[in-house]
Amino acid sequence: MANAMTSGLAYPLLRFTSLRPLHRILQGPPRRSSGISPAPESKIHAISVPAPVDRIRQRNFDLLLESLEINGNPSRVWTNYTNLLTFLEYEQLPVEFHQQVLRKCTPSSRLLRASATRRIFLGNIPRLPHVYEGRLQAVIRNIRATGVQPTLDDYNFILEQFAAVGHHTGVMQVYRELTSVGIVPRTKTFGLCLQAIAHRLTLPVGRKDRAQLVAVTRRMVSDLVNAMKSLNIPFTSVNLDLTMRILKETTDAQGFELLMKWGYGIDLANPDRPPLEYLDSSRKGPAPQTFSTAALNMTIDTLGRLGNIPRMVQAFEVLTTPLPKRTTTTSSTYNDEDDDDDYPASPESTPAFSPPCASPNTTTYNILLRHVSRAGHAVFARHYLLQAMHLDKQTLLELKHNIGNMPLQEVPAPHFAINRGTLLSVFGESNRDKNVGLMRWLHSKFYRILKKKRNEHQFFSLFRAARQRKRLWPYEEPSTYVELAPLPSHPKHTAPGTAEQPAAKRRPRFMTIMERWKAPQRCR
Repeated sequence: MANAMTSGLAYPLLRFTSLRPLHRILQGPPRRSSGISPAPESKIHAISVPAPVDRIRQRNFDLLLESLEINGNPSRVWTNYTNLLTFLEYEQLPVEFHQQVLRKCTPSSRLLRASATRRIFLGNIPRLPHVYEGRLQAVIRNIRATGVQPTLDDYNFILEQFAAVGHHTGVMQVYRELTSVGIVPRTKTFGLCLQAIAHRLTLPVGRKDRAQLVAVTRRMVSDLVNAMKSLNIPFTSVNLDLTMRILKETTDAQGFELLMKWGYGIDLANPDRPPLEYLDSSRKGPAPQTFSTAALNMTIDTLGRLGNIPRMVQAFEVLTTPLPKRTTTTSSTYNDEDDDDDYPASPESTPAFSPPCASPNTTTYNILLRHVSRAGHAVFARHYLLQAMHLDKQTLLELKHNIGNMPLQEVPAPHFAINRGTLLSVFGESNRDKNVGLMRWLHSKFYRILKKKRNEHQFFSLFRAARQRKRLWPYEEPSTYVELAPLPSHPKHTAPGTAEQPAAKRRPRFMTIMERWKAPQRCR
């Protein structure tokens, strides 16, 4: 069948188009007249009966056109496509039909990713990562047989299919093929290649094959990054995040530092000052990406995996503290009165540079505490746990202030709270090193943390009940404040005859948020 397809596509479109034009093919066979009067005798001899092969060919073409229009089953599309190519002989289909078949002969990338994950859990690992790779290769060969090169969108579709299943070798073969024919890749092309490599590193692999996989992926990422530099294609936030994730898994310290310097403008050797490349006024290149909390977590986790604890602590302290913005002009600092230099100090013009900074969240502290605890730094573990407890308290106070003075729709969501992962790492370090002092200190904090969490749960439960009772949830005004009901007193502490007290002497039923916050029941 493959030889028949190849031989049939090697000749120009002659007989197929001579029989019926393309617009007539799309319209289908003509309808016969429903009348009962016979046709004139002069026209009977002009009607030509099509050959059986032509009828079968037209039928296969109609079936393919129908399956493409209704977005049918990919296997049905592929069957109709191959059947039509078998009966075309030396004729050719237009390129548009090949491109439509290319995009509809396989399931979507979302379904492919789910089915590949299911097969891995069941132990049914196919020989090829992409089950329908042969179909994609055959369609690309058929497009070339028409004398037309596939477009970049065609190659990007194949890269998207390979990225869904983590076919890292396939994406690099497709990338080399499209560059060899003179097609210039775009940002999306590099992003799909990086996505396939990052997804492959998350799939299971044998212990003996892990080292080879890491070496291969490291070389692939190096080739892609060098190509982006040569083509002057800037990093997007998604591509930069994927590249950092790959370098974190492959523990490439040198590549990670170069990527941080190029992508975010951070020199990990001196994080409190901009890199020398950004101080050059003649530098031409893309601006650094915004340093986000996710990038901060990736940086802390990568440095911790590399085992460089001092640099990890240094990066955390500098990148979470806002530094003063560098001015555009810097004057000479040598203004000594005893200086006999007659030449005035001329200002040195340097480009403006904003020091990167990001706010830490719960994941940041959990990652930091996990790495310092595994390294056996009990002092660091205790210090950052105290810092996390203080940040948790400040976050709660800010949240209570915001919900009492702002509409609920405008209150920013809190991003930090102590959880089980924050405490477990420190407890594990004290257990491994038999540090009884750290274990006792940590045990003394448990009761305070649990009591604080219970009070928070009670406070916000009363807040939610008060809002639902007053029906102010979707109708809040900026000037309104919400009153909370007092905590229900226990029956044994209730004085007899409280319900019979006059209304003037009775305690108010509701309290404002600030009064509730200052109440004695709050854990201090």
